[in-house]
Amino acid sequence: KVVFGHYDHGSTVQSETTVQDGRWHHVVGTMQAAAGQGYLYRIYVDGQLDAEQTGTWGVEEAPPEGGILKIAYPNASGAEKPYQGALGNIAIFDVALTPAQVKARFEASRERH
Repeated sequence: KVVFGHYDHGSTVQSETTVQDGRWHHVVGTMQAAAGQGYLYRIYVDGQLDAEQTGTWGVEEAPPEGGILKIAYPNASGAEKPYQGALGNIAIFDVALTPAQVKARFEASRERH
């Protein structure tokens, strides 16, 4: 399964779908302010919404000297094994993609693979 989020404190979402099956998958994680308070985390697998979770931690602004971005990284406790495989076409946006945008990006990626 794949996890999207930050801080290793429950402000994450984990897919229902297992993606460790030897096949290529298109995975998108989004985060946006939730109705009320907190943040809504969504994870899409192969163009479809797979899971969502509300968390309370927001993203803090990176310090002027720079921040750290971790992709395919085990959690802070080290309890999980590091990612083994290939990553490609990583994109980071400053807004949460809509379900239609995620689906369109998935369909476009299928044409490349």
